[in-house]
Amino acid sequence: MRFYTVISLLVVLISPLAARDFRPAGLPYTISLPDRWNQIETSQIEAIPASVKLLVRGEGEYELPPTVNIAVEQVAPTLSTGDYLKSVQALHSANLMNRCWQLGPLTGGGEPLELVQVQMESSWGPVELLQAILVRDGQACVITASARQEEFGQQLPIFIQAMQSFKVVK
Repeated sequence: MRFYTVISLLVVLISPLAARDFRPAGLPYTISLPDRWNQIETSQIEAIPASVKLLVRGEGEYELPPTVNIAVEQVAPTLSTGDYLKSVQALHSANLMNRCWQLGPLTGGGEPLELVQVQMESSWGPVELLQAILVRDGQACVITASARQEEFGQQLPIFIQAMQSFKVVK
């Protein structure tokens, strides 16, 4: 899997995509995704948790299209990113069918994000997630990019670019 990450980072460095900014309503975050991606109103989807403030869908070859979402949750003001990462990994690892590992830091728009990758089974088949996490001022912001395992490698450059574009706007 780390092979995909290295290749994707190289692709990201040499091939910027035509993109537009998306911003969750009422929150100081922006993220850039390709022009052809579309925002989905989260209130229209029953299974989406209230913590998901932005959902953007791309084009894919399968019934489950690639997506990027931003979820926000209030946490203790003293909670560290490391402690939050431990809870994220414990949550994903609670299902023995999931594989979860921490990939390390990525800077997004000047913000220090921590990356986590997850492989899991879903009703659509094997799915991979890439999560970028920022914990600051009592708020955890989790950017989750997902795709079916068969197209995850193809979507990974888009996911990395989106996470690198993440900004906290004042």
